[in-house]
Amino acid sequence: MKILENIKLFFEGALDFKSHSRVAIDNAYEDNLEEFFILAFSDMLGIDLPTSYYSLELYPYLAEDIERWQKNSVNRKSVWEDKGAKMTVDP
Repeated sequence: MKILENIKLFFEGALDFKSHSRVAIDNAYEDNLEEFFILAFSDMLGIDLPTSYYSLELYPYLAEDIERWQKNSVNRKSVWEDKGAKMTVDP
């Protein structure tokens, strides 16, 4: 019985495209990307880092994402507000 239930749960999770799993993965990706940009390109926000010279080598590969990140960072009131808005709580 337990094996059949586990198999059922596995296929429900693997084939349920309307689930929150895709949203959770996208949110985790955005959070990780934002943290990386803060560490690598914080000089664009006015925080001086000695590694900014080396991070400029990544700029051609990440130019589109950096522009989007800068716009989001300037328009943001609070980091916590954005993170709270992304969270979904099931009743």
